[in-house]
Formats: sequence, structure tokens, C-alpha cells
Amino acid sequence: MAFEIIKKDGIIYLRGLKGNRLIQKESDVITLMSKCSEKKADRMLLYKDNLPEGFTSLGTGLAGMVLDKFMAYKMKLAVVVDETDMNKGKFSELASEVNAHNNLFHVFTDPAEAEKWLVK
Repeated sequence: MAFEIIKKDGIIYLRGLKGNRLIQKESDVITLMSKCSEKKADRMLLYKDNLPEGFTSLGTGLAGMVLDKFMAYKMKLAVVVDETDMNKGKFSELASEVNAHNNLFHVFTDPAEAEKWLVK
């Protein structure tokens, strides 16, 4: 799998490598979570291109599938998307809502901000 294990400020997390699709189906989410568990990590930073194609189009159900797994296993997830994704339709609404009210999942456009939130 195309990811790296990061240790920052005493926190260990998995970070997907840009340009590599890590999740295409539900079983891929479980595989990534297992990799985190092996490394004693309980959080993950993923880029849009690590996620299923269509993740930001909420009608596909892919965002819900990924988020349900992370929420069920109480793993913290930061997702970095393009600025255009943050401003489009229902995904924009989802991002605003979760960023305001969810402590396990946030959406960012800046990887540095995502990491800062992830390790706090």
C-alpha cells in the first residue's frame, strides 16, 4: 500500500501518498485500519486521490461508506480535498457540518492544517 507512518508530537498516524488510490471498496477501508492498528496508530490523513473516485459527489454513497467505517471504529480522519470540492454543492455542506460538529472527521484544503488538527 502507498502510505507512510508519521510520528509527530508523540502521535502516530498513517498518511496516504498523493497520487495513490488506497480505497476503492469497503474492504480497503478495513485493510487501512488494520495497518494503522499494526503501527499503534488511531488516526489517518488521506488525500482526495487516496479515496474512491467520486468521493466528493455525495450521491455515490462513497463518502458515507468511508466515514461510517471510521466513525464505527472511532478512528480520527482528516481528508484533504481541492478548493473546488470545498465549494461545491452537498459536499460543501457536509464539510461545513462535520468541521463544526465532529471531532473524528474533518475536511481540509491545506495538508498542514489537516496535520495540525490530526495531532492535537
